[in-house]
Amino acid sequence: NEFLDWLKKKTIPYPKDPSLETRLNENLFFNYFYSIAKDMESDKYLVLTSRSPRYYVSGAFWERDCFLWSLPAIKLVCPQLYQHLAREMILLHSKNPGDHAHYIDGTVLYPGFELDEAASYFILLDNLEDHSFDEGLIRVLEEVFERIEREYDPRTGLYKTFLLPSDDPAEYPLVTIDNVILWRGLQNLRDILLKKGKIKKAQLINQKIEKIHKGIHKYLVKEIEG
Repeated sequence: NEFLDWLKKKTIPYPKDPSLETRLNENLFFNYFYSIAKDMESDKYLVLTSRSPRYYVSGAFWERDCFLWSLPAIKLVCPQLYQHLAREMILLHSKNPGDHAHYIDGTVLYPGFELDEAASYFILLDNLEDHSFDEGLIRVLEEVFERIEREYDPRTGLYKTFLLPSDDPAEYPLVTIDNVILWRGLQNLRDILLKKGKIKKAQLINQKIEKIHKGIHKYLVKEIEG
């Protein structure tokens, strides 16, 4: 059976724990088959949070779910498809970076800024091949950063969010995990700008990285009982 042979070829072995190996691969293939779909109007492949009818918002798109979770797992199954989808989803959804949830065409389904979702664009860049970064992709990444910059808090050097990664309203706008994700993601953006010869922009991003790092340690990390 050709399909079974394909599944065996893509299965990730983990002989130390057969039970964990089973769970790992069940989730790997569930993600592959349920987070990708073909759009009937454009005949293009898209990524979505889940196309399962059992999911409560079936057919929608969360940037965090896609860029931090689904696409890295898709890369394990099909690296070539991953490269295509990652670039296309950045271009499609970057017109509304950080909004709580999108329709599959990139328009806003649920509003409300989530810093971790906006920052997830930059985390994804670490696994993209160099030829993906043409002027069009660089431009939309800069636009994502411009949207994030609207949430900058000059007193702390950190960035605010309206919603938590749990999608609940943030009691305090400066959230640790969100700023850590942004800090790490901006390092990828900086490195790409340097490769493209955009030195001044890369230096600006590096200044932001340093301020976030200092702000995290000063305002968001506390030593308790040693």
